[in-house]
Amino acid sequence: MYYSVLIQSFSLENDNKGWPTLAYSSSNHDLVERYVLTYDGLVLYNVWNENISEWDIVWRPVESECDVYGKCGPFASCNPGGSPICSCLRGFKPTNNEEWGNGNWTSGCSRRTPLQCGSRTENQDKFLKLQNMKVPDHAEWLTLNDEGDCQRWCQAQCSCLAFAYYLGIGCMTWNRTLIDIQEFNTTAVDLFIRLAHSELAGDHQKPSLSSLK
Repeated sequence: MYYSVLIQSFSLENDNKGWPTLAYSSSNHDLVERYVLTYDGLVLYNVWNENISEWDIVWRPVESECDVYGKCGPFASCNPGGSPICSCLRGFKPTNNEEWGNGNWTSGCSRRTPLQCGSRTENQDKFLKLQNMKVPDHAEWLTLNDEGDCQRWCQAQCSCLAFAYYLGIGCMTWNRTLIDIQEFNTTAVDLFIRLAHSELAGDHQKPSLSSLK
């Protein structure tokens, strides 16, 4: 999604002390204007109103709650049509039940069963396929031929928590917290998440996200 604003150019400066500054020049020099990044990740366009000596919000992005970064926290997925909108990925449970019950999902979810990667038993970790997903943040890209190679690589790495293969993009893997996942109703990327064998044993149904009860 793209938004149009009255801006000639942006410039990014970094003092190398942890304080980057984004500056811009306006195409209308009669306006006193500013952009505000809110605590929940939204950008607001403000114009100074001389009559009342206050900032007017002229424009804000029209988004669903799921477009706010990390709305559901780690190892959870957001569905704008769901009730509630956040659900733990299968094999995970709310990290803080009280917060989740009150509609604060930012603490996310925790794994129910530890992974067995590296064990010599037959109960090796498996991958659960989640269809039509916005994949997590912090992906790492690998040059591999197909989805099968991508899965084999991830299976062999105990640190690999999930993978996805998409034509035109290639193999994406994740070895950090899975965050900012969203479930779409239209065709998107299939995401494969690593679960302990017992989480999938005897399951022949279509993979799905678990919901908070």
